[in-house]
Amino acid sequence: MNKKEILELIDEFKSGLLSKATNGDLPDHEYKRMREQLLSLPSVKDHIPSFIKANRSSADFRGYMQAQSENYRDRRAIING
Repeated sequence: MNKKEILELIDEFKSGLLSKATNGDLPDHEYKRMREQLLSLPSVKDHIPSFIKANRSSADFRGYMQAQSENYRDRRAIING
């Protein structure tokens, strides 16, 4: 992947995470696809938050985010951080 493709994938994943964390949808197969692609990139892997590394499905991610905060704004702040 070139730099532009990597940045587009990161943006797509981030948008999906924001959606999933705030009652939207991110299909599990898409979550897994994007997560695996990002984790396979040595230049990106070390910058991925531990909660993404630990939550292997979109449902796990959603549960994690709900446990962190009941407030959508706080969930968005966690992801944007």
